[in-house]
Amino acid sequence: MFMKITRKIFFLFLCLLYCGCSNTSLVPKESKKHFLWKVSDSDSYVWILGSIHMADSSFYPLDPVITNAFKESESLVLEIDLSDDSIKNESVSLSMDLGVLPTGQLLQDILPDTTFSQLDSLVRSWGLSIDLFNNFKPWMVAMQISAIAIERTGFSSEWGIESFLMDQAVLLGKGIISLESPATQINAIANSDSLGVFYLEETLKEITQIKNLLFQIAIAWQEGNAPKLRSLLNPEDKTRNKNEKEMEAILNKKIYTDRNKGMVNQIEQFLRNNKKYFIAVGVAHLIDDDNVIQSLEKNGFKVESY
Repeated sequence: MFMKITRKIFFLFLCLLYCGCSNTSLVPKESKKHFLWKVSDSDSYVWILGSIHMADSSFYPLDPVITNAFKESESLVLEIDLSDDSIKNESVSLSMDLGVLPTGQLLQDILPDTTFSQLDSLVRSWGLSIDLFNNFKPWMVAMQISAIAIERTGFSSEWGIESFLMDQAVLLGKGIISLESPATQINAIANSDSLGVFYLEETLKEITQIKNLLFQIAIAWQEGNAPKLRSLLNPEDKTRNKNEKEMEAILNKKIYTDRNKGMVNQIEQFLRNNKKYFIAVGVAHLIDDDNVIQSLEKNGFKVESY
């Protein structure tokens, strides 16, 4: 479900990517590099794909190395199976329970004046009213404006890799399994007001660069260029003060490190089941610090990159 715009704005989607309005791929389809791994124990294996949650038509058809791995698998595993109405409803309910401000409190009561003014200017430029956001907590507003900003670039979850794989799983009669629970994902971002304000302020900064950033990330993903993608998602910011660095570290731990541990535990269970699974998660979980692939390799599993 999540990702980061240089760690934050794409948290909801990550693994994100903007290719522009053209339906022409940014790199040749014959490229042999992919964010795809085969993870094995002594008698079974699973496929793990670094996914893009929001995309456009230019990403299709997927390379045969990906589709062949998917076709040979028995079940599709996603961060969250949003094809299941009960899971979708639970996600919406939790988001509203944890993302709406208490009665009588407004967003402008929490945000610094300059931050509220920046938010107001941004949504007005989109033809929207700040009143649409004034009853939500800062973290929820950050997610909302991230979604709007990404979709304004031309991306859509309907073209996302997960959506494509879910459709194919239904056609081929494959089971669909959730790697995480809605509570795990929502609790990772339903943070304190101070952390939520930081998250929103960082999102507001990065939205101004979103189109160019997504374009560059799209190229890096299609090239299979992990170093480039890591540098784009984690740009060095020498202007941060000590408090901002501490806030960033807390967010990263909640959004990635802690969730990665849970993902590793579940994937190890899949390997013990001796069935073939195709697992698709946001690519940041597979290439960043303390990532899922490194952890599985450290735990003794054989890891092959495709």
